[in-house]
Amino acid sequence: MAHKNEQLLRELDAALNANEIEKAFSYFADDVVAHIGGRSKLAGDHKGRDELVQTFGRFMQAMGENPELETHDIIANDTHGYMLQIFRGKRGNDSIELNGVGVFHFANGKISEVWFIDEDPYKADAWYDGGL
Repeated sequence: MAHKNEQLLRELDAALNANEIEKAFSYFADDVVAHIGGRSKLAGDHKGRDELVQTFGRFMQAMGENPELETHDIIANDTHGYMLQIFRGKRGNDSIELNGVGVFHFANGKISEVWFIDEDPYKADAWYDGGL
């Protein structure tokens, strides 16, 4: 049986893939802090669930037409977890595939802090900024 925080991340992933945005973000604490790596317009620290939801919307916009999120692995314990993912996007004749990782910190049954890191931040930053 999966650890309770691994199950939480799997439910989050399933909700995102089902486009159940409200459900997906219910797994985050109201005062969550999200750290987004790189130097794009999305990068930096984002405080609170509402700001994280807005930033996620901007991320999906930046990814382009019919963005795809594919999760490779999810592992978690009492305090931390991670998701290995591939993000795919398309704009006209251009497309991109990015590898990324989300590192999650848990407190009181919710995600209290998260770090999103792209494998190739230079490639990711240019793509994100081109879509915003």
